[in-house]
Amino acid sequence: MTPEQAYEEICRLAREHALILSAVGGVTTIVHPATQKSEGLYEKIQHLHGLGAHPDTLMREREAEFKARQLPLLGDA
Repeated sequence: MTPEQAYEEICRLAREHALILSAVGGVTTIVHPATQKSEGLYEKIQHLHGLGAHPDTLMREREAEFKARQLPLLGDA
């Protein structure tokens, strides 16, 4: 296997497992799944690979769920 073929195979596997944060001009940034989660990149990378909603959409959904849970509590005050 040539270095070029190895690079292509590495990129194929990284794409297949949603590990690529960015790829430009032959430079590919691959991020370990645990690092994706600990650094807050998991949702962004999932979205970039077509596997999840945009992080802003997810944040709005979480905020709406939080507010919905808080409204009954405000009525008890």
